[in-house]
Amino acid sequence: MGPEAIAGTSAVLAALVTAGPAYLAARRSGKTAEHEGENTREVLAALGARLDVEAEARERDRAETREDIRHLRRDVRAIREWQAGHDAEHVAMRGR
Repeated sequence: MGPEAIAGTSAVLAALVTAGPAYLAARRSGKTAEHEGENTREVLAALGARLDVEAEARERDRAETREDIRHLRRDVRAIREWQAGHDAEHVAMRGR
């Protein structure tokens, strides 16, 4: 083997020895990142489900509130009709 081959081989071996542990750590952390990514997706899915439930509950509350307002308006309309009739009775009684 010539001096160039020996220098090239030693450079490759030095790179392997130096980069090997970093490469293995990167692979391990990649697997951890995949696992963490999976956990993140699960947490986001659970959060999304909770938000959907909350949105449905709020929509039900809004629908109930709208219905309550409709009933209240009917009651106010009935009271106004009664009040108008009652006022008309008093006007009629004063006229006699």
